[in-house]
Amino acid sequence: MMTIFSGWIGEAPKSQHEEIETRLKSAFASFPKKELLSWSSSNVIMTQSQDVTAPPVLNGEGVSIRNNGVILLSSARLDNVNELKSGLILANHDKSTTDHARLIGSAYGKWQKKCIENITGDFSFALWDESKRELFCARDRLGVRPFYYHKNKYGLWFSNNLRVLISSIGFLPEVNKKRAILWLQGIERETSLTFFEGIFRLQAGHTLVATPDKGPCIEEYWHLNNDMPEIEGTLEQNSLRFRELFMDSIRTRMDCPGNVGIELSGGHDSSAICSSAALLDRGRLRSYSALFPSNPECDESFYINKVNEESGILNQSINAEALSVVDYYDKSILAHGDCHHAANIRIVMRIQELAKHDGCNVILNGVDGDNVASHGLYRLTELAVAGKWNSFIDQAKSISDIYGAFYKNPDEGIFTTFGKAILQEKSNKKVSIEVICAVFLLAYRMRINARHLVKQNMVKPWMRKLGVNKGAKPGNVIVKDRLGRYSADQLDESFINETGYKEYLQDYLSSRQRYISENQAQHSFLTSGVNEQYFEYTHSISELNNIETRFPFMDQRLIEFCLALPADNKLDNGWTRLILRAAMKDIYPASIGKRREKSNLAPSVEGIIVGQCFADLKEAVQRPDEEIWQFFSAKGVDSMIKNYNPHDDNIYASQADLWSIWCLRRWLSLRETFNSSVGSSTNRTLLIG
Repeated sequence: MMTIFSGWIGEAPKSQHEEIETRLKSAFASFPKKELLSWSSSNVIMTQSQDVTAPPVLNGEGVSIRNNGVILLSSARLDNVNELKSGLILANHDKSTTDHARLIGSAYGKWQKKCIENITGDFSFALWDESKRELFCARDRLGVRPFYYHKNKYGLWFSNNLRVLISSIGFLPEVNKKRAILWLQGIERETSLTFFEGIFRLQAGHTLVATPDKGPCIEEYWHLNNDMPEIEGTLEQNSLRFRELFMDSIRTRMDCPGNVGIELSGGHDSSAICSSAALLDRGRLRSYSALFPSNPECDESFYINKVNEESGILNQSINAEALSVVDYYDKSILAHGDCHHAANIRIVMRIQELAKHDGCNVILNGVDGDNVASHGLYRLTELAVAGKWNSFIDQAKSISDIYGAFYKNPDEGIFTTFGKAILQEKSNKKVSIEVICAVFLLAYRMRINARHLVKQNMVKPWMRKLGVNKGAKPGNVIVKDRLGRYSADQLDESFINETGYKEYLQDYLSSRQRYISENQAQHSFLTSGVNEQYFEYTHSISELNNIETRFPFMDQRLIEFCLALPADNKLDNGWTRLILRAAMKDIYPASIGKRREKSNLAPSVEGIIVGQCFADLKEAVQRPDEEIWQFFSAKGVDSMIKNYNPHDDNIYASQADLWSIWCLRRWLSLRETFNSSVGSSTNRTLLIG
């Protein structure tokens, strides 16, 4: 099932090899019911776990030992199996193989390191070529499968499991405070960084090459192209192609023994997966949903029931409010290792537990479908850039009900998000009659205070440009005493000064570009790094239940197709996610396709923040020796709690700020356990063929 591998390559003396191998093997001790496979030669040791209770191997996750001296450790699920088979010269017994690891090995045998250009799917692998004395590692294009590495005086250590890597190197690294700075701001773009100083993740679409005395050399082999020609054709024609790609993505991800679970929330993405999968193999499917009984705003049961009724899939529901936030968060940290602030992790973990109990070996998850099949809202920006203000207003008005759930004045919310940057850009160049007319036209048509718009979007930017605003620089992102999400008095002064917090954050945020097109915004969201973080901790917690999570929207062909669609295939006349609605017509329930809004799930988190989070942070304030005060000011956090106002317009931002502090504190309290090992593994040595 879920395979974990690790290894070492270096020039340490032979007298130390036994100790290194012992470290690598003992790092797997906390994973019960695993058989440990290992191989060693001079200057390289490779280890991989294998579940001794699993059904027949899932797509061939495993160790591949070949007569030509190639050792392959992998965790892989490939999309282009048939294409690979047709391009390879396979022995008769290999032609019908479903072993994806063996296909990767065969591809390397034919194309060497260029094999990575011919492999698509979810994978990470480490391959040792004895004839070249070279290690070749790779991570899939979208970063679905993880890979980590660390270099020290003994050599290069690597693994697809962060906890295993930390245990292998034999010491607990310091906290990476640069990573903490970005994480506290909700920024995930520096995807090579972990919370552990000196431990890095191999980024999506990258390879790593090393020899015993050199490396690692990291190179990008693929990135999501943002310059693809726009797809022609009508919405109807393009929706048929979307359907074809989407169904094929689901089909390949359902390829496994046993049952298949689906995380069903009632939204467009999970409903599309559930209804489409039912057309392929209804009998093996089970769906799982989270309910929030005391929060009617979060209630999706009507849509969940519609999908289950029409698809005929067996469903189990869980009461999300009854799940312990602390217990499940701690389990996720102990499984994954890195800090995260996913409040819904308890739901994902509980669904995995139920699915495994029901005989599911794979569970389908609709993560990031709303960026693949985009909402298309930045079409508004395209219209503003083109000066098509009437069209901008007409489209904005037609989607204002969506924003009504998040803004007291949804029209102003839409303008702030999509029109403000354009007016600022124009007014920074020249305060023209055109800009003034545009402001007043917007204000009149959208019923917004015109004086407020002029002041915020014309006068203030122009004053900054002239240096009138007390020396403020154009584009300054550090406003007064606020350092991004937090104010200076909420953070620890030493943390600010020692890390260069202000300058580091200023440089990073100043480099951000405004989105002036739907394509540009969609590409940015898809490559933001948020997905990679989600995949990694989901992968780690899946290992706890010996189940594999797969993501149908994370299909390279589907993503590239959607990115190249014209903006009016994504948003038109108030209908967002237009391509998905058109493709799923007559597949998922009509009530799903007619949904304009989405339930606001934020209230379901409020009980967590006000309850568990506040209680724990109030307790921490009384303990000045806690590690969290290396990052935050106890007085500042205490003030945040006391000033918390559930009726504040920025209530959700305040909740997120406090939740991040709670998560960091919890992670700091657990990280000291990361070097301990519990349990035992069966060791077996494999010799090279």
